[in-house]
Amino acid sequence: MNSFINIEKKVYPDKPELVIEHMQSRLQSLADLHNQTYKNGDFEILNLKTNIENQDTALNNLLSENKDINFISNIEPDICLPISITTPIMLIINELTTNSIKHAFKNDENQEKIITKSAKLINNETCELIYTDNGKGIKKIENKEGHLGLNIIQSLTKQINGTLEINTPEKGSRFKIIFPIKEDTCDIQNNKFHN
Repeated sequence: MNSFINIEKKVYPDKPELVIEHMQSRLQSLADLHNQTYKNGDFEILNLKTNIENQDTALNNLLSENKDINFISNIEPDICLPISITTPIMLIINELTTNSIKHAFKNDENQEKIITKSAKLINNETCELIYTDNGKGIKKIENKEGHLGLNIIQSLTKQINGTLEINTPEKGSRFKIIFPIKEDTCDIQNNKFHN
């Protein structure tokens, strides 16, 4: 969180309210994650489907003014990850969702706004996460806020030794992240972000 604050203070020196809003969404995602941890009594392994569905509700309530985002999740129910991997994944989804709500759907009130997430195990050691929205597409997002979010997503993906693939279909944006699910194959100590 300290790294996030330091980055955004540099990018938005005259917009403290924006920094606070962004931090609220990240803290909400982490709070939901840790609430689920304590609720289940398992402080090491977390169910990805449960956490993503909880995050959808929280982010829609926090970030979407009209609560009009249609969240669709197709997450395999048996994907359970160490908290050291789940935490960056939830922060990645937080950044992607924030970018969609703030930029992809901006000034398009008549559009049906859809965010879809799917996740599946490729094998016993690898997971694939795909995030899509039907907004205006990432190529048209050329301001600092869009680039900052992408930088954070790339840093978080690198933290879990994942690979990030960004596609711009005819409508919207698509992000595919493939990452190892074993804690000992992830660089969990690399938790600083650079801009």
